[in-house]
Amino acid sequence: MVPEPLAAMVVAHPGHELRLHGWLERAKPLLFVITDGSARSPSRVPSSRAVLDAIGGRQGSIFGRFTDRELYAAILRGDADPVAEATRELGDALTANGIEQVVCDAWENYNPAHDLCRVMTALAVDRARKASGRAIAFYDYAVVGATGATGADGEIVIDLDDTALARKLAAAHAFDALHNDVEEQLRDGSEPFRIECLRPASVDTILPQQTEKPAYELYGETRVAAGRYATVLRYHEHFLFFVKALVSRFSGGNDD
Repeated sequence: MVPEPLAAMVVAHPGHELRLHGWLERAKPLLFVITDGSARSPSRVPSSRAVLDAIGGRQGSIFGRFTDRELYAAILRGDADPVAEATRELGDALTANGIEQVVCDAWENYNPAHDLCRVMTALAVDRARKASGRAIAFYDYAVVGATGATGADGEIVIDLDDTALARKLAAAHAFDALHNDVEEQLRDGSEPFRIECLRPASVDTILPQQTEKPAYELYGETRVAAGRYATVLRYHEHFLFFVKALVSRFSGGNDD
């Protein structure tokens, strides 16, 4: 049997790792979590730590580094320095731990933290490849979209048997902060969660030209209208500017 590569997983929020629970059990990755997931609940970090303990994974040096409020405030201010520092730390941790495979949240225009996680990880993988001189496989996965295989070249597809699927669902139900989300996603049954797919990703940080408002911008508008938020986080006005500032810190050798 070919041994699993030394793997790392990078997620924006605690709980995302459950989407790839079958892969987690096999790869036992070093898990990095960008935020503590406290936007609408207390910190969800302890629940992710419990998931790791159950599958024998390891906790990365970044594990709930930012609160959601801190991260969103930084984006609104255009202050990329704290995120750039965390990105450098992530890249150096991949190098120091001899990581051979990295999996992260996909860019889905659903939540700015998810999309930022994808950018941060791409920059970190590129930094680790250059520092180590090693090939590091890079994949992303659907956080809120369809989890099934796409048929693309090089993707890794895991078809869970009934026992593995049951363990995945049990782990999801045990994650108290995600109870409502889990129930909503299981409304049409558990079969969609049987297939897990790791999709080959590029370290190129080519930012999409949005012609429609992303989901988080539309959601922000409803929150502002309800008096819950003071400002809508906009893709072009805030997020795109922030990501360009972040990427610029890693271009032309200016990544130290």
